[in-house]
Amino acid sequence: MTRRLLGAVIVAAGVGLMGVTAPAADDDGMVIKKINGIRMKVPADMPIQTKGNVVEFMPMEEYLQKKVHELSARIDASDAKIKSLEEEVAQLKMLNKM
Repeated sequence: MTRRLLGAVIVAAGVGLMGVTAPAADDDGMVIKKINGIRMKVPADMPIQTKGNVVEFMPMEEYLQKKVHELSARIDASDAKIKSLEEEVAQLKMLNKM
């Protein structure tokens, strides 16, 4: 009984690390991830998970939604920075005219 429990704990502890190797970088932003002997060329930030013996990607719709959200946040931050810089330029022009 104790050996079974210990075996189950060891298996459960290793589930997240089963055969995962470090991704190899590529020029186009893609990496090759190897999980359980399966090599996959995927975007570097594409999550891959194992559930039982099944290797799953994040659904493409969710991945694209995540990327669009990240891009939207970057655009909003850039817009705010540009607005701030434009205000500073306007203030400097006003001071320069005095």
